[in-house]
Amino acid sequence: MNPLLLTLTFLTLIGILTSSELLQHTQNKFCNDLLCQSMQQEKLCSAALQKALLEDLSEDLPQKIPSKTSKMIEKKSQSKTHARKSSKSLRYNTARPPNNSRLNFFFVVQEEDPFWLQAAANLMRHLYADHSFFLAIPNAEQEILKALIAHKHQAQNFEYPDDLASLDLENPVLQEIFYQMLKGNFAPSLLNFITYESPATPNQRKLNLLFAPSELLQVLFPDNFQQVEYLVAEVWQDILASEATQDPQQRLSRITIRQSLLKKIEDLCCTTHLALEEAKKHFDFTLGKSGTILFIEDPVTGELQRTKIPARQKN
Repeated sequence: MNPLLLTLTFLTLIGILTSSELLQHTQNKFCNDLLCQSMQQEKLCSAALQKALLEDLSEDLPQKIPSKTSKMIEKKSQSKTHARKSSKSLRYNTARPPNNSRLNFFFVVQEEDPFWLQAAANLMRHLYADHSFFLAIPNAEQEILKALIAHKHQAQNFEYPDDLASLDLENPVLQEIFYQMLKGNFAPSLLNFITYESPATPNQRKLNLLFAPSELLQVLFPDNFQQVEYLVAEVWQDILASEATQDPQQRLSRITIRQSLLKKIEDLCCTTHLALEEAKKHFDFTLGKSGTILFIEDPVTGELQRTKIPARQKN
């Protein structure tokens, strides 16, 4: 055989083998990267869930010292008691926002409250108006709300917004639109912005402003969104500074935080068309209580992942 031809044949075989090895290496690296990302996300979720469960357990610990000791402590001055209380952490968890920081579809479906009905329609339009699946039916948001209300009896005992997916809307096109909204394949999932629970306290009938997602604030304050968002950010700046300080006298209480946000909203109402009484009726200005849903942000995509906090076992 011609030596030149033999050399070319040999080099070609080497090139093919090298390309195959390189391709295999690239594929393996890609798979390993996906596995690492998945493991990292799973680790974040597990750590956050463990923290949430520990917080729940800590709330069950006795908050009072046995009677004899407590009587001795009660004799101490009020100023020392106030300083001791002020030095404690505010005990909030941004990954577990209060349940009422989301739009409660219970008011929308079961009570047909006009204020929250309009808020629900505006939220759906704000999230999905630019997505083709949402345009399959004119006024899709209104049609979905009508269908949900028509099936309110089936939804009467639902506890989570996820349960809404089990309803048969009796319209295949509308069902597909609602499915896409809840699943959030190519758009944010509606489940990130809503809840579904019968209120047990007056404050649960209001939406928590401190933890409300930006998208909700935009539809609730269409003309004053940036101002409201700025006021909320100011309060959070004060909260973070309070938590970082070592001086008990500089620590903010939950009452002070509520008063601060309320005052800011009152001042805003004085300079805009916002109605103060309506604001007080529909919004909660407190830090609230950690909710039953854990929100974890995916470090790769930035998308939110929702995890239900397991119910605590009662002895």
